[in-house]
Amino acid sequence: MGDLRIAQKDEWLEAPIYRTHSLLAYLLLNPRPIQRESLIATLFPEETGKKGRSRLSDRLWKLREALPDLPLQSSSEVIHLPKDERWLDVEFLVEAGQDGNVDQMPVAAELYRDELLPAIYEDWIVTDRENVRLAYIGLLGKLSEQLIRKQDFVSAEPILRRIAQAEPLDEKAVRNLMGVYRRLGQRGAALNIYEQFSHTLAEEMQLEPEAATVALADSIRAAVPGQLKVEPIEGDPINRDALMRRAQTALEKGERDVFVSTIKQLNAIGSDETDLDVKLLEIDGAVLFGDYNTAEQVLNKLDAASYRIQARQAYLLLRQRKSKQAYDLGTQALLEAHEQADKQTELYVLLILSEVEMDLGKMAEAKTNAATAQRLANELKDIYSAARALLLQGRRSVRMGSYTGALQNLHEAESLAEENGFRPILLETAFDLSQSYGAPGNLKRQQEYMQRCLNLARDLGMQQREASILMLMAYVYDQMKRKRESFQVQEQARAILTRLEDEFGLAKTLYSLSFSISWHDETRIEEAIEMGWQAIEIFKKYETPGWLASTTYALGTYYWIAGDPERAIDLYDRSYKQHAELGELGWLTEILTYKAAAILDLGRLDEALAVSNQAVLEVARGKLEADYIFLVYLVHGWVLLELGQEGDAEKNLKRGYNKLLDLAKQNADEEAREGFFSAMPLTRRAMKILYAQGIAEAPQKVSLSNAVAEDGALWTVDAGPPDKALKRAEGAVALRRNRLARLLKESRRQKSPLTVKQMADLLGVSKRTVQRDLIRLRSETK
Repeated sequence: MGDLRIAQKDEWLEAPIYRTHSLLAYLLLNPRPIQRESLIATLFPEETGKKGRSRLSDRLWKLREALPDLPLQSSSEVIHLPKDERWLDVEFLVEAGQDGNVDQMPVAAELYRDELLPAIYEDWIVTDRENVRLAYIGLLGKLSEQLIRKQDFVSAEPILRRIAQAEPLDEKAVRNLMGVYRRLGQRGAALNIYEQFSHTLAEEMQLEPEAATVALADSIRAAVPGQLKVEPIEGDPINRDALMRRAQTALEKGERDVFVSTIKQLNAIGSDETDLDVKLLEIDGAVLFGDYNTAEQVLNKLDAASYRIQARQAYLLLRQRKSKQAYDLGTQALLEAHEQADKQTELYVLLILSEVEMDLGKMAEAKTNAATAQRLANELKDIYSAARALLLQGRRSVRMGSYTGALQNLHEAESLAEENGFRPILLETAFDLSQSYGAPGNLKRQQEYMQRCLNLARDLGMQQREASILMLMAYVYDQMKRKRESFQVQEQARAILTRLEDEFGLAKTLYSLSFSISWHDETRIEEAIEMGWQAIEIFKKYETPGWLASTTYALGTYYWIAGDPERAIDLYDRSYKQHAELGELGWLTEILTYKAAAILDLGRLDEALAVSNQAVLEVARGKLEADYIFLVYLVHGWVLLELGQEGDAEKNLKRGYNKLLDLAKQNADEEAREGFFSAMPLTRRAMKILYAQGIAEAPQKVSLSNAVAEDGALWTVDAGPPDKALKRAEGAVALRRNRLARLLKESRRQKSPLTVKQMADLLGVSKRTVQRDLIRLRSETK
């Protein structure tokens, strides 16, 4: 299995030349006397008579020359390679699966390195290849069921993952894998498997999962994270210091059950009313894990005048979205902690204040406090706080729109958290990294971090964060034109936030959902406008000017899409002022760009030119993140075109298009590249102009009159801008292989099989080139 390998007496031999492989494979897989004429018809169907016999004789001679000890028996009529003269991995695998031998099945499973002889493309091997694949899946199924019966879930997990890889639509195996992950306490991985399966089933079969699978997913989603075994502390079981260290470590690693159990032990040894450190730690854990009622109950029993208590109150208020109150209490606690020379509490409050200040739009203060916290954490050798300070510095850059600048701090925080097992910080870092990679269009990296983040949130039982991640995933699905999945995850998020009665979270959901509608379903733009206004009212209530400014800007775009440029311009002006007051200068040039487009719709050409000139000037001054510069040039070129300045218009349109291509080429995923050119409303409008001006080539679809395909099947030979972006990134060979992969995908989707010759004709290359590319694509898939 896999490529041809030959051994004799435990020594690997050099394989014969490639053109003999098909003959040797056929003889090995069919150990019986075979008529020469039958072999010729099977291996060389295009050859007849003397020419066919000559080709067969040539292959036999080459085989004997390369493998002189091959027990090949031949006569003028038949050829035979006896079964008892050789051993085949294929036969061992099939027999082990049929026998169900506990000892042999794991060995046989390891022999399956790849599908049967993937480099052979003749028709005769297709049935054998599929039979071996099914035997392999059946063997893995029997092996996994035996391991599950023994409750050896750790060993069963990789076996079930191999089934999912080999046969993604095996629903029983999917349920078994979900159940194993649940037993291992990995809720995130279990739900991830379910969501991937649901997507594949809908995409390829237009079906929903079975009721049993849905019920299992619902029960996993609703369950509290599995209990962790709490190991006893060596030595004195009531040693307070040891218990405090264990509780602190459990808090930092996100081990909720260990933390709760240890706090109970600490309270049981007489410290519940007298030991303030225990109470402070209990509050920290309750807030981290979202148990705000417990945090409030403990706080109410303590002296509210103490700066250490005020620091915890500020932490709770931060998580309850009461940013202004959190800021006031935190500032007061920081002042007293500094006067008392309590550096640990100073550090604690600086981290809280930095986060609160970001919510309040005080970005300069947030930057200063996060940097001060990092220096203090390093001085105190507090690794957890140092990682959190790095995270907050990176997050501030994300909130400012400086995504590239955020990466260094975020990756440093990720590294520290990874080394020390700080899962809560890993979760937060993964969330911010997903945004940093996603904003410039690197959706592949964004998806990797989102999935990691979602798994962590589910494993830690942090439902508010889970909802936030689901909303971000919806945004990415929108960009990739996966509308069905986008709305599915948004509904999941909405259900979580409704259950938690999280009004602020619901406002963010409304904002994100309205944004999704504006990107991919303009027929529902009135609904998006209504959601936007609802979100604004809640953001006003919670005094969060940053969210208010962003939603005002989004509403301006919704009105522009709806054909009301006057209202759009008014909202753009409001948002511009709000972002300027917050010091979020990275947004201003983007707002000017959209405003210029709205003014252009009103026919006020000179005013539109003045605004687009201002946007270009801001780009020249470095006032816009590089990821959005393409929009400025495209809109400026559009304005110039309307003014009849065709030379300058073409120059700006080409400049914007080239920058758009540079961003799109970062996407390894084809769907993400295609979505990149139609995601934003303004980009969609600009692409129509680029096509009309001949600057960008529109996608090319063709049909094959002589195909075995169904009538009406269409094949995308050139996807236009996405293909150009890929060629710019990876070259012509990568582009050809991507086009081949796209043809295969379209073939499956349209249920219209293509032959190698037809693929070669569509791509304008030789059959051999297609065969080589198919081999390469298969190896990359593995």
